[in-house]
Amino acid sequence: MKRRFLWVLVGLLPAVIASAVLLVHLPWVQQRLLERLADRIQQRFGLHWRLQGYRLWPPGQLTLRGLHINYAGVPVLICDTVRLEGAIEPAPPFLRLARVVLERPELRLEQDRDGRWRLPSAVLPALAGAGAVAPSPSIQPGTVVRFPPLSLENGRILAIRGDGSTFSVQGVTGTLQVTVTFDAEGKPDFQLRLGPARGFP
Repeated sequence: MKRRFLWVLVGLLPAVIASAVLLVHLPWVQQRLLERLADRIQQRFGLHWRLQGYRLWPPGQLTLRGLHINYAGVPVLICDTVRLEGAIEPAPPFLRLARVVLERPELRLEQDRDGRWRLPSAVLPALAGAGAVAPSPSIQPGTVVRFPPLSLENGRILAIRGDGSTFSVQGVTGTLQVTVTFDAEGKPDFQLRLGPARGFP
């Protein structure tokens, strides 16, 4: 009897997995998942974002259209298309974010004292110690969050040099690395590094 029950479970497993996959592709389910994701991002990092549209297809790839991200009311990123590609893992959480591609993004960067590029302190007040984001009690002090590398394709960068001068560059292609460190009060400190990029000094 127990063996028959186990065989029934094994037989039903593919149907359960297929049903879960189909359920995730329903528009109202996708909308609900994105709303929950937006709430978590806002609560944890203080980032507000909105979309013009999205598509979860093919399986394992989420495409966002018309993405706008702002922090403390100031634009951080405007992007025509964002592709998030997942990879299946043998252990929990079984699915990880493997690649993020930004197509025709518009970024604002600032050069620090060491000549490295990062998000402007005017855009992210937390970098200047203004504390525009309320502390998150669920985050342990010293927690470091590293995002997957962001592939930048045909982007536009509005940059501020160390001497205060500004310039704009079109057609930039390269890689961005974003790291968030939470201080003793639970406030996020955003750090962005732009790797070798074609079209950007």
